[in-house]
Amino acid sequence: MLIVRTIWSRPTSAWRRITLKSLTRTFRTPKVLEERIHLKGYEGELRQVTITELGHEDPTLLLTNNFELNCPSLVTRYAQRMLIENGISDAIQFFHLDTLSSMIGLKVDFDLQITLMATALYRLMAGKIGREYERDGVGRPVH
Repeated sequence: MLIVRTIWSRPTSAWRRITLKSLTRTFRTPKVLEERIHLKGYEGELRQVTITELGHEDPTLLLTNNFELNCPSLVTRYAQRMLIENGISDAIQFFHLDTLSSMIGLKVDFDLQITLMATALYRLMAGKIGREYERDGVGRPVH
């Protein structure tokens, strides 16, 4: 709570609006607050990027030691990683629930690996086929 309170106490002038290049994002112009911080027990400086208006109630905090990547690229990279992590999380939860209710024991590791590979290959194929598989921010196909 202290971190969130500190974030909201920053003056409006400290924030800036960025534009994310992805055309399919609903929230393409979030506000960011970039700061250099030092953490106890960590040698060196870190970059803390606070993001609001990204589709979440609470601000998103990114900590990195990458000072070279510009802010829109950093936020886009974060969003891409979150999609991957959410996909893995969904797959694990699916198999976890399935194994609890199933009378047949499943080999979860193998099934999960095959599902993740199939999902990744499908996304790769859809990206190579072209724009007909892309969707706008609310799920409608783009033509």
